[in-house]
Amino acid sequence: MFIRHMLRQKSAPRAQEPDTVAHLTALLNLARQPSGPTRARLLSDIADIFLARWPKLGPSERALIGEILARLAPSGEPIHRRALARRVAALHEPPLVLARLLAEDLPEIAEAILRKGPILPDKDLVDIVGTRGRDHRLAIASQRFLAAPVALALVERGEEEVILRLLANDQAHIGPAAFALLVESARENRALRIPLLTRHDLPVGLMNRLFLVVGRAERKFIVAENAARLPAEAGGEDWRRQGTLEAKRRRLREARLVEILRLGTRPELARAMSGLAGISLARAEEIVADPSCEPMAIFAKACGIDRATFSTFVLLSEPEGRRSLHETYDRLSLYEEVSEAIAERILDDWRDSPAAQDEGARRSA
Repeated sequence: MFIRHMLRQKSAPRAQEPDTVAHLTALLNLARQPSGPTRARLLSDIADIFLARWPKLGPSERALIGEILARLAPSGEPIHRRALARRVAALHEPPLVLARLLAEDLPEIAEAILRKGPILPDKDLVDIVGTRGRDHRLAIASQRFLAAPVALALVERGEEEVILRLLANDQAHIGPAAFALLVESARENRALRIPLLTRHDLPVGLMNRLFLVVGRAERKFIVAENAARLPAEAGGEDWRRQGTLEAKRRRLREARLVEILRLGTRPELARAMSGLAGISLARAEEIVADPSCEPMAIFAKACGIDRATFSTFVLLSEPEGRRSLHETYDRLSLYEEVSEAIAERILDDWRDSPAAQDEGARRSA
């Protein structure tokens, strides 16, 4: 073969680099020929010879190899392009022009480049997310050390399968913006809730926004995570002191809430709760309507409502007496288990939820 003949001499790469560059330039001219068989043969030969010597090649040689293979790759059969993509993905500092070309190829070819990272710049990956298909996005979602801007681009597409793949990728960096979108999506999409809650990097403030829509086991998990993370994420003693002062101010208005709880209707109770805690009316209605009484337990504990008053709510929430004594005590358990500081933290996150703010704006408009 012409190529093998040119590479028979095996001297030190750096000393031979000018000659090698000249040889590569000749190959580049061959690669520009329109002959399909010639180009396909060159693709196989160059990949076999030069990629095996990649660590010994200098920058000029690597750049030319990348350009030659990028010109030849479209002429290769899919099976050869797939093999090339795997070899390129295994290189240290692969030629970006070639890697980008292969990453935009058929999904079975692009996968080798897209799953292994980081190879392409974030900008290129974001562009591929927007221009290629679902299979490309699934491969990107599996990429090790995936950066936050790319994760956000994937989340914004809203494809459940891709999002689940991303959430299962423990090494992906999912930033606050992407997590906020995921939490709002999970309020409607049950399939996202457990994978999202079990992410070690989900901020506890965003986790708390899911409390109202998940089951009992998940609520206990959220409370436990708050207890574990509170010292690290709450901002120290200043946050606790501020929360305690705010709770005292709320207690001054508790008497009105107790009166409505005993004599009023659920809509009246929700309006009073909204004013008492500074949460949206929609969020207050959601708390009152939950048959488990667990969101109300968080609200009551955060606002300093005592156990007797909360017990009254539990009893009155089932006016026909269909709840057994065991079930009644069961509903009091969360109130007793959660600390006031954690309850205040969760309530603060309900108050700050974008969904709650949007709903409150619509109602006041």
